[in-house]
Amino acid sequence: MLTVNHIITRLDHESLDADHDVGNLTSFLRVCCGRNPDLLARCEIPNEDHLPLGTVDAENILEREAERRRLQSTD
Repeated sequence: MLTVNHIITRLDHESLDADHDVGNLTSFLRVCCGRNPDLLARCEIPNEDHLPLGTVDAENILEREAERRRLQSTD
């Protein structure tokens, strides 16, 4: 499992490498650090330090989360 410092460093480096403008880095990091344990627990992201975060299929994860929210709202 990655430490918070490793997550911050990887997110920062990968966002710069991908030429992404994250705007408010502090807010972005806070959300990412809060989401990481949940995504790991649900096996939505790999728990392997050597894989770039850019390999995560974020669009698919967001679609599944939207579907879960939709199903929860109809219960």
